[in-house]
Amino acid sequence: MLERDLETEDLARAAVERLRVTEVMTAYGLACDERDGTTLEQLFHPDATASYDVDGDLVGGPAIARWVPGATAHLRWQQHSLRPMRVEVAGDHATAVAYLTSHQVSFDEPGVTMMMNSRYDMELQCVDGAWRIRSLRLVVGTIEHRPVTLGSLVPDHRTEATHV
Repeated sequence: MLERDLETEDLARAAVERLRVTEVMTAYGLACDERDGTTLEQLFHPDATASYDVDGDLVGGPAIARWVPGATAHLRWQQHSLRPMRVEVAGDHATAVAYLTSHQVSFDEPGVTMMMNSRYDMELQCVDGAWRIRSLRLVVGTIEHRPVTLGSLVPDHRTEATHV
């Protein structure tokens, strides 16, 4: 009979849960870029809170999911690149830190990109088998404005937002 290696099984389960939390974080960045309020609402716990640097505190997953697309409606294009730096899971709770590099081009200044380096601190909760963002805090580190030439992936009209 084969002997089970419980320590290895526990490590594997923990790694899978960290990966599942990381997938929620990256799905969040993509949903922001796509201004996908439906996906954002699914990613947030109904009682979530969020703070976006100097913007006021938001309460409730649905309110956060509506706020994000509204706050970025002036952008012609944006791209979030989140790099999870730490993910810790304890039962049905997780904490995570991700570094963000974001590029944004507004409709009003299509020849300029704003590049932002920031940090996300998140708390997540596993509810009915799915990880949900319970608390999100964005703190901006640096902001730069650079000249840019737009590529073919960037739409030239206000009705469509895109990402890369």
